[in-house]
Amino acid sequence: MDSVRLDKRELAEAVIDAASMVLRDLLKLPPRRGQMQITPIQFTRDELTIVTRISGDISGEIFLGMSKETALAILRQMLRREVTGFGRLEKSALAELGTLVTDTALALLEERGALCYSTWSGVVTGREERVTPFSEPTLAAPLSLAVGEVNVNVMFEGYAPFAWASPEARLAARRRLRLSPGERPAEEAVPLAA
Repeated sequence: MDSVRLDKRELAEAVIDAASMVLRDLLKLPPRRGQMQITPIQFTRDELTIVTRISGDISGEIFLGMSKETALAILRQMLRREVTGFGRLEKSALAELGTLVTDTALALLEERGALCYSTWSGVVTGREERVTPFSEPTLAAPLSLAVGEVNVNVMFEGYAPFAWASPEARLAARRRLRLSPGERPAEEAVPLAA
């Protein structure tokens, strides 16, 4: 069986599709998707950002940024009650939303041959807060909802497209792709639709 190659755009599409599905099906907030673009995100640009880290065949981070008003509206849908602030329960619910989006995305990626898992999810409030130590650019697309906009950003650091037929081939490829300190994998250009 030939290996299945996933490019960065396909990976980002899976995350954006997953965010759309979760918002539509779980929260009954059907989104309208904006155009994908490349953007840096070492620091938050939105008032509230849900950050989820993934590991496995693909390592990286997923950021769901939004205004506080949008986050409160999403929380009202999730918790089925009035929400006016961001206490421990509310932040936990938003982190769980990040986990749901990530797990849905990882299920889509697994169908394409990439096995990953989420390792951490949390909420960062405020603009200009550092959310990742990596300076890799992200692939991003806004999702417009009736209650506001959610900016989905996907960053893959040290991405290696693993999707081989046998566990032996996967292990051999992992050994080949180990890098010495300071050595970086070659980056490929990511063509975006006009």
